[in-house]
Amino acid sequence: MLVQRLLASQASSDQVDFTAGEFAGREWAEKYATARQLKRLACQFDVLSASFQNPSWIQYFDDSSGLHFIGGREDWLAEVIDPSSSTEDLWSCALGDDWKTLVSEPMFLRGFCEAAVEIWKGHSSAMN
Repeated sequence: MLVQRLLASQASSDQVDFTAGEFAGREWAEKYATARQLKRLACQFDVLSASFQNPSWIQYFDDSSGLHFIGGREDWLAEVIDPSSSTEDLWSCALGDDWKTLVSEPMFLRGFCEAAVEIWKGHSSAMN
């Protein structure tokens, strides 16, 4: 019983974090991101989402996958999105003063990225 309750609690927390990330990712993509930033993120998403890729996109946000990041996921993603910007500059612009708390949740980051990629893919063809 305890394990089932804790698993349900974790799933609920993950969904809340993912949804909050989606909201923040959409807002960042629509208001602040550059085309280059969105394109870089979308390219990384496409490469890691390919069925042959190991580790896959989803594994990058799964603490049980065994992947380790120098500095953390937020540093890796900041480098992907904008290598000329510092981690702090990118995330504080995108998320505000509470960025450190938000990016510490893997599902928040996944929701953020997937929503931003969705915005890019929905509008990038209009730029050609």
